[in-house]
Amino acid sequence: MKVSYPAIFYEEKIGNYTVFFPDFQQVTCGDDLADAEFMAKDCLSLLITIEKEDRHKIPKPTPIEDLDMHCIDSEDWEYVRAFVKMIEIDI
Repeated sequence: MKVSYPAIFYEEKIGNYTVFFPDFQQVTCGDDLADAEFMAKDCLSLLITIEKEDRHKIPKPTPIEDLDMHCIDSEDWEYVRAFVKMIEIDI
């Protein structure tokens, strides 16, 4: 079964990416966009596996139009741009 969740990608000044899953309140990162996408899939797979093993209800994906792109803004952290990408995995 395939599932798809929105992830907010933040490109940092040095080229790294931080990826935030608002539905799970979890973050991962990557050295570049391809690495960040790979890490996002791995992270999402792990998050869903843990929820299932702990018998927790898996949250429904938030519609993209309802996301707050600045939900993890901080005065100590700057990013170049932010965008949303749906991350799909097979569970």
